[in-house]
Amino acid sequence: MSIETISLTLTVGTMTFDLSDPVSRLVAADALADAGRAVESRILRKTDQAVVVVPETGHVVRAEHDAPARKHKRIPRPGDGIQGNRRDERRKLGEIFRSKKWGGMFVVSESSALRYVSSDAIEDMDAWAEYPDGPGKYSRWVAVPVEETDKERKERETDETAKRSAEDEAAAKKKAIEATWSAVSAQHHIYSLPEGLIPASAWRVLSDERDAKFRSGNVRYIADLPDGGVVGHLSHRSYDDHQDHYYVPVSLLPVIEAAQAAIAVRRAREQETVEAYQADRAALVTEGCTEAAVRMAGCDEAAKTASTAYVESGDAATLDSYHEVLAAVARRITAERNAAYETALADWLPTAIEAIGQEAANELAAEQKRGWEQYSHRTDIAAELAGALESAKKEKAEAEQKAVSRKTKAAARKADPMVTVTGNTYPVREAIKAINGARWDAKNRCWRLPLSQVGRLPRGCGYEE
Repeated sequence: MSIETISLTLTVGTMTFDLSDPVSRLVAADALADAGRAVESRILRKTDQAVVVVPETGHVVRAEHDAPARKHKRIPRPGDGIQGNRRDERRKLGEIFRSKKWGGMFVVSESSALRYVSSDAIEDMDAWAEYPDGPGKYSRWVAVPVEETDKERKERETDETAKRSAEDEAAAKKKAIEATWSAVSAQHHIYSLPEGLIPASAWRVLSDERDAKFRSGNVRYIADLPDGGVVGHLSHRSYDDHQDHYYVPVSLLPVIEAAQAAIAVRRAREQETVEAYQADRAALVTEGCTEAAVRMAGCDEAAKTASTAYVESGDAATLDSYHEVLAAVARRITAERNAAYETALADWLPTAIEAIGQEAANELAAEQKRGWEQYSHRTDIAAELAGALESAKKEKAEAEQKAVSRKTKAAARKADPMVTVTGNTYPVREAIKAINGARWDAKNRCWRLPLSQVGRLPRGCGYEE
């Protein structure tokens, strides 16, 4: 449908055009294009589009854009309107907002009531881009472009200036970080540093590029050396990998090699103490010490002190001292645990014999002794003997109860023997099944029930013993 053109006058430079005349309108469009006002030129070239000239600015805009803008005291500007859908909320008529996507300020000129849009309707219209949140209640709105006020322009320019400043600051910071790291990473590259060579407190984070959710990515650290040098550490983490890279000055390499050599010597001495412990353990068990006592001796403070002394000094005499301390502690703990067992057994055995019998009590005591001699975590033999006795008494009571139950059932079966049901039992199988004690003998393909229940057999059925 054609829209009648409104008669008005447009001035471009020194030329004046009567837009009510179609030819003059097209010439005005060319003049606007030459003046760099392409949007207004496109509006005039649409000959069926009613237009107006904004007195304040001299801009050409569509006629329907002028009405809502004027109603809300905003100056319209050239350009096409925009539209969209808002879910669960209706835009207010006259609402002024800024659009980053379309650029500039807009005023809402139309806003429909909320209506439900189903997934089928979205699918039929192929409009998932217009309804990205899926089915629901939506309001359709239309907005036309308007000029921003001086206040809004100042606020926008202030925000843009602050954003550019922040971006420039971030870029400068990143550039400084990259420059620092470039100098650090140009040093000698190794994959590990001796522990304690650089204190943990000396490291500082240069940049953290890890993912906020999965914590994967790179973290770069640097540490200052007393001589003015810098050490770099790149820690890379991914879902299933962790790598460390160190960048050190060449002057630090002799120190690192010496520290690594010292660590290797220390580890070799630690391995010697482990081998000494294993050898002493077998010898002490053969001698009569218990496994538990030998394990406890290996963790004793005196033995650990002797072991540390050898690791620190490397003196063979300290290793011999470790053998002697380990043996003395193991013998002492063995004697103490044996004495504790004998004392607890003397108090426990009479009660156990009375409760479960001599033979069972002796077997239970021997079993507890084996565990006491083998496991170092068992430290209260009296409580363990008491717990074992309670378990044995419970097992004995359950066994006796089962025996009594078996005897009772056997006596009941003897007093009331099972008989075989004869006759055609299939039609009355449910009635036979309901009789107390009746059961189906799958092997002989027949029903059996107690002799005392034969009086409840359905008519037509008999029995035989």
